[in-house]
Amino acid sequence: MPIDAKSVKCFPAVAQGYHGVELYYGQCFVSQRDRISVDVSDIREQVEACRDDVAWTELPLAAKLRVLIKERLAQLMDESPERPEG
Repeated sequence: MPIDAKSVKCFPAVAQGYHGVELYYGQCFVSQRDRISVDVSDIREQVEACRDDVAWTELPLAAKLRVLIKERLAQLMDESPERPEG
C-alpha cells in the first residue's frame, strides 16, 4: 500500500541524520510528534494472522497496523455521505 504523501514528507537519503526526524518506510521521514506508542499485545496475533499471503508475513507489525488502519478509514469514508476530509 502506498504511503499518503499528505502525511509523510520525503527527503533525499542524505537527510537521514537531520535532527528531529526519523527514517520511516525507506527514505520518508515522520516527525516525532506524529508517532505514538500503542500497546498491541492483546491483538498482535490477530493482526499477524488476518492475512495469509507472503507479502503480509514479510511486513513489520507497525506496517501491518498502518495498512489495516488506512483500509478501515477508507472504508468509513466511503460509507459516510459527503463527509469533509481532514
